[in-house]
Amino acid sequence: MRRYDYLLFLPAIALAAAGLVVVYSASAELARERLGGEFYFLTRHAIYLGVGLAACLFFAHFPYKTIGKLAPLIVAGTLALLVVVLLPGIGVTRGGATRWIGLGPFSFQPSEGAKVALVVYLARYAASPKRDLSSFQEGWVKPGIMALLLVVPVLLQPDFGTSVTLTTTFLAVLFAAGTRLLYPFAIGGALAPLAAFLVLHSEYRRRRLMGFLDPWNDVTNTGFQIIQSLLAFHGGGILGRGLGEGRQKLFFLPEAHSDFVLAVVGEELGLLGVAAVFLCFGLIVWRGYQVAIRCNDPFGRLLAFGLTTLIGLQAFVNGAVVLGLMPTKGLTLPLVSYGGTSLVVTLAMVGILMNVSASAEAAPVPRAEGVPA
Repeated sequence: MRRYDYLLFLPAIALAAAGLVVVYSASAELARERLGGEFYFLTRHAIYLGVGLAACLFFAHFPYKTIGKLAPLIVAGTLALLVVVLLPGIGVTRGGATRWIGLGPFSFQPSEGAKVALVVYLARYAASPKRDLSSFQEGWVKPGIMALLLVVPVLLQPDFGTSVTLTTTFLAVLFAAGTRLLYPFAIGGALAPLAAFLVLHSEYRRRRLMGFLDPWNDVTNTGFQIIQSLLAFHGGGILGRGLGEGRQKLFFLPEAHSDFVLAVVGEELGLLGVAAVFLCFGLIVWRGYQVAIRCNDPFGRLLAFGLTTLIGLQAFVNGAVVLGLMPTKGLTLPLVSYGGTSLVVTLAMVGILMNVSASAEAAPVPRAEGVPA
């Protein structure tokens, strides 16, 4: 029997359980008024949570090295799904973006799988002893081409937030793998004008940026979402109004059960509730990086680092957006927000991290020479 890494598992389960409660609190009135029953979102979220827990336990026992061997198939399958979602009549469009593939009453979002596919590919690529990562061609050009193949279809959906997440993870994993420090700064500098172009030449992105810089200038349009979020945090104070007693979720705060679920936590559970959420994320990130440090296998080390970075990065960006510190990105809060594919994929990532942790190749951190055991 493998030992479960409970410092990874328990915070993730706590966040998922809290998410189930908060999603119901945030969506019950909306579902009752517009979808005919207050349990509409709760039922679907609970089903996805069950699938996610099964995926977590499966990958906790599925050898992570086999995932590395399957990297070409994983990337090819993900690319195929990213293309299929853009085909007329197949992709599901919501809010002006085509990001989902429908499966009866449910749907899934291929871009969530693209995040894991990119990390698996990069970890396998960089772990190969044949790679000279100090060279520009092997250190950045070759993996960069594969990253572009995943990022471009996501941009076409359009999903700028996920594209930024993929690019940031790409830079972080390759830097951790040992590429030269000069290259990520050079690539970041080269991509900055492209990012600026994509923002300034897209009306809805430009409106988001203006709403972020001065939300009070247009309180009923571009600034509405962030203002309602800040009002929710202000109303919650330190202890909160009480679970289920939030007011901003009552048709004031858009996407209260998904992108802005943290604002509902802030209003109903207060500063202490928000702190508890990020304490759990902090434990997952800390433990994930500890697993990476302790793993002797180069692939397992980079895989753990990349997956941990993904979880931490998404939690950080979502929190920053909801608090008005970044423009809105459309990224959910991992494990907490309503969003079936995100929940299932994140729990699968936790399972992979547990697998790396439990591997026989995950050795204790070497102690300094001369320090007694």
